[in-house]
Amino acid sequence: MPVPFLSPEILALLGLVYKHNDERVAEVRDRHLLFAHYTSAESAFSILSGRSLWLRNAAVMNDHSEIAYGRAILDILIEGDLGKRMWAVLDNAHDGVSNDIRARYYHEAHYAREMTFMSSLCEHDRDDSLGRLSMWRAYGGPTAGVALVFNSHVVTETGFDLGIYASPVLYGGEAEVYAELRRVVEAIEANAHVISAVDRMMVADVLSNALRFALLSTKHPGFCEEREWRLICMLDQIPKGAPVEQIIRSVGGIPQRIYELKLPEPSGAAGTALRWDSLLDRIIIGPSVFPETIKDALERELKRQGVGRWDQLVEISDIPLRR
Repeated sequence: MPVPFLSPEILALLGLVYKHNDERVAEVRDRHLLFAHYTSAESAFSILSGRSLWLRNAAVMNDHSEIAYGRAILDILIEGDLGKRMWAVLDNAHDGVSNDIRARYYHEAHYAREMTFMSSLCEHDRDDSLGRLSMWRAYGGPTAGVALVFNSHVVTETGFDLGIYASPVLYGGEAEVYAELRRVVEAIEANAHVISAVDRMMVADVLSNALRFALLSTKHPGFCEEREWRLICMLDQIPKGAPVEQIIRSVGGIPQRIYELKLPEPSGAAGTALRWDSLLDRIIIGPSVFPETIKDALERELKRQGVGRWDQLVEISDIPLRR
């Protein structure tokens, strides 16, 4: 949630609005989950070479239509009976603030694809050396797919300072989104004093951004086995000094803008949770024609960078892939 100064009052409001996110982050910490970013071997090598995380424009990602899916559901709910309850509580604390939130939400929803850059991560169990079959079907075979597997810091250590936020995907339709929105509405109804204690403009920021994250993080239940999280960068909310840079790269033959989060080198600050060599848990090469060739190239690049365990990080999945 993009808030530069987290006063106790703002933290209390965030706790009411981001209940689902906070519960999922707590689960990540409790289970020590890993996260896999599936991509082509070519892109994986470029990411490793640049010691960075890539965030691509939502308009060119595989599931770009999901933004329209999430918006269609939210538009109905926030203008329905549940939405009216939410607006009433907010307006009672700050007269007319619901109009500000609505205006921002619809404006940001209209430009969501152009203004949003994302990276997809799948929850990855620690004992999984194969990778997810559905993801290899998308990236394996002649294309040669790779899973860059990161520790939980890739989710738990993002936030305002980086200009990148981690958001768990909610799989479902109108009923599931309604249930989560109802939890938020009931929480703010029971704690209306929390809203009154926060500045009107900040209340508008918190609620409009919460709706924006919900729009960007809702997917059809048919994709639930992916167990996806999204790293989200919103161009209008990158703070000054954030280590996020725009680059131009060709992905799948399409030259495009990419926003990359540059991470410290292995010799960088020891206290940085997102330091490149400590963030990487392993690399899995999916079913492909030349897995050993890819493994050799990735290991040589890791060694060149001075990454510890360079000769132990790369694995080849033996999962069978039939097309």
